[in-house]
Amino acid sequence: MYIKNRQNSNKSRILARIKIILNRKFLASKLPTFNILNVVCKLKKNELKENMRKISIMLLTILLCISCGKVEQKHEKLNSDKMMIRISEIEIEPEFLEEYLLILKEESKASVELEPGVISIFPMFQKDKPTEIRILEIYSDRKAYESHLETPHFKHYKTTTLKMVKSLKLVDMNTIDGESMPMIFKKIK
Repeated sequence: MYIKNRQNSNKSRILARIKIILNRKFLASKLPTFNILNVVCKLKKNELKENMRKISIMLLTILLCISCGKVEQKHEKLNSDKMMIRISEIEIEPEFLEEYLLILKEESKASVELEPGVISIFPMFQKDKPTEIRILEIYSDRKAYESHLETPHFKHYKTTTLKMVKSLKLVDMNTIDGESMPMIFKKIK
């Protein structure tokens, strides 16, 4: 008697776990739940025992279809109209170049890693003029940019490099093809 009760209890637990997993999958993919779950849960114990193999196969098939099938999931579309894009044109005093580059690398890495609204802080320099720095800055929106200006790593960058900068020009930009931007960043590995 104890063994039978324990087996039924185990089956009930397994069934409950499968139901939870399926519900999570359906909620994640925004699909309606199948009626089969309700049918399975309403079966009497003896019916459940008799049909357990069939039910298990059906549930596993459903799970397989969900996990392997191409379920269309809606991703938040990139809104290039809201984004703030800027190219910073910076000329560095030659005697400070090495120190400046170390501080800039630290700041750009921290910005992208720590700030969800910072899409890109991509520093580069002109090949024939290494003191001519360009930074491609992309923020999800104006609020993300303003938040970036208040971070400790940006404030550290700004205060420690002030004497190193010979000139600074900030050029605000607009996208021509905002739809291809996610593909560009996706290709980088």
